Amino acid sequence: MGMTYTFEDKKYDVDSLSSQGQQVFKILAVAQRKADELDLDHTLAQAAVVAMHQKMQDYLDDEAIIKEDK
Repeated sequence: MGMTYTFEDKKYDVDSLSSQGQQVFKILAVAQRKADELDLDHTLAQAAVVAMHQKMQDYLDDEAIIKEDK
């Protein structure tokens, strides 16, 4: 058996669907893969932001503090 699609606890053989159904499945698979990649990219970006905030602490200098006028 090739690719399958599960919906409401039923498993479908994609190869047995119409050609249009097979095409929609392929588009769905690509869209899902891209969404998964974006999730990973987002997680990596968040981790980088946290790491850079931590690294930034090494470069903070009291002489660079802006004094607020009151």
